[in-house]
Amino acid sequence: PKTVMHWTPHGYARSIVHGRGQCLDGWPNDPKGENIPFGDPSSIPGGRRIISRLLDLWKLGILHFRPATDEERRLAWRNPRAVLPGKPTKRPLHRSLGPFGRNDIGRPRSQPK
Repeated sequence: PKTVMHWTPHGYARSIVHGRGQCLDGWPNDPKGENIPFGDPSSIPGGRRIISRLLDLWKLGILHFRPATDEERRLAWRNPRAVLPGKPTKRPLHRSLGPFGRNDIGRPRSQPK
């Protein structure tokens, strides 16, 4: 069956680990060495160099899927971040709302005439 990869912590944990029973092993996650944040490849900083590195690891078999243990599957449901293969990518804050958020909450909206 075809599987779609989910890159968000919640999506990966619930769909891949808990749902499909697979864990991604070999993700570069060494604090003193190579450390690539886990997330959608288009949002990982580093560009082509990082994507090429992940592809090389995949081709060498270092980065691969393995069956998840029962404990990992249960943990994926309770705490999605605990089963991530690496530290998640940081999401940028929305700039459109400014530092104070929306200023129209609780106010009546004008009706079209």
